[in-house]
Amino acid sequence: MRKPTDYSRPLTMNDVPKIRSFIRTRYTAEAHNQMEKDYKRTHDDLYRMQLDDLDSYHESNRDNMLRIYHSYLENTPGSKKALRELCDQISPHNTKSSIDTAV
Repeated sequence: MRKPTDYSRPLTMNDVPKIRSFIRTRYTAEAHNQMEKDYKRTHDDLYRMQLDDLDSYHESNRDNMLRIYHSYLENTPGSKKALRELCDQISPHNTKSSIDTAV
């Protein structure tokens, strides 16, 4: 992130509210794009690593595998959203696939 041209002079404490406002609007504007990027990356990673095949695990291990998916892949809001949707798709019969009960 580049320093705005308004701040070419030495900064003072009076500049702090303006800087905070600038940073807040900057991160808010980019947050949605980052969430979409993380969503797509997590979605692609789950299928690339072939983690969508829960049937290959024994029934007693499936809940544990879902917990592992949440632990390792759920790092950002976008990946959390993707993981919630994907776990509900790959395990519709399992009631423990939601975030609240699996983790």
